[in-house]
Amino acid sequence: MLTRNPHGELASMQPASLRKVRALLQMTQQELGAVLGVTKTEIYRKESAKTHQQHRPITRVQVLALRWLLHAAGHTDRQIAVLTGKD
Repeated sequence: MLTRNPHGELASMQPASLRKVRALLQMTQQELGAVLGVTKTEIYRKESAKTHQQHRPITRVQVLALRWLLHAAGHTDRQIAVLTGKD
């Protein structure tokens, strides 16, 4: 039997890409966390390297929210696709 991740399906977005997106949006970890409905500590964990002990991957729903934020900030679809990947 397959078990489902209670936090949603995981995306393939890299931690460095999340940091770059946050910088483009000119948001702090606390501000981005408020938009995504998580704490600033959770954003820190998502931005940390995959080899880091506290790393937590970003979910597809969160990537979708980031894409919407980038679109609202005036970035083109091509720029958004390059930043967030294909998931």
